[in-house]
Amino acid sequence: MGRKVGSTNAMREIILQDCMRCIIDGGVSAREWQKIAKEKHNIGQRQAYRYWKAAWEYTREKYDEERDDLVAASVAKLDRMFDEVSKQGYDYNTQLNILREKHKLLGLYIEKQQIGIGVDKNIKFDFGIKTKKDDE
Repeated sequence: MGRKVGSTNAMREIILQDCMRCIIDGGVSAREWQKIAKEKHNIGQRQAYRYWKAAWEYTREKYDEERDDLVAASVAKLDRMFDEVSKQGYDYNTQLNILREKHKLLGLYIEKQQIGIGVDKNIKFDFGIKTKKDDE
């Protein structure tokens, strides 16, 4: 079985770019993309899913490559803000907030979380049978 008429590398690239645009701009799920691809590009569900998966892999790789640069730029910007705030004599809360944001970016600051630990010794099963307690 040969390829479909008009199925070229250029056409594949166009579909892949369209899929990436839908994912980035609209946060399209795989199911939504399959519907869009069927209407717009006249391709089946399996092929649409392959494009969606390839688009996500490419987007993830691109983000991973740029992530370190983005973090470094953000940390540098926060350092400049901290220096400006220190020179202008702002209160310590502002300086503390800037440091906190910097540490969040670097993974050094963990927000406190409320963890509730409780014990429930009652186990309930619902078999569809009503008991006297349910009737009350």
